[in-house]
Amino acid sequence: MGRTLLRYRPADGYLGGVITDDVRGFGGSVPVILGWQSDAGLLIAYLGAIVGYEQVVGRVAFGSDALARKVTIEHVDGAAILGVGVGFRKLRVGVELGARRDWLDATIDDTKGKVSVISLTPAFALGFTL
Repeated sequence: MGRTLLRYRPADGYLGGVITDDVRGFGGSVPVILGWQSDAGLLIAYLGAIVGYEQVVGRVAFGSDALARKVTIEHVDGAAILGVGVGFRKLRVGVELGARRDWLDATIDDTKGKVSVISLTPAFALGFTL
């Protein structure tokens, strides 16, 4: 997320009036998924999870301010999904629920800010096999 915000120049139309310099960072994610299907193929269930971390640092100048400020952004996220389905022959119905949590910490010079978000995403699917 931080990488996306800082890597574009104002000419690209992102964050107009902001000039970035010396942007670098790293990050990664680790996903896991487990699934089960009944012997007859009538029932399915799955559980998935992912955790991730990224850090971006750089220098930013705002508008006409020629003073470049040091910026550090850290993003930690975790998500899980649970799904079940039932089907017979060519028709299958599935429902799932996803939950996600994001933590974002940003520092500009000595000013710190934090954002934390939780989201739930329900889904329904109706599938046909040709």
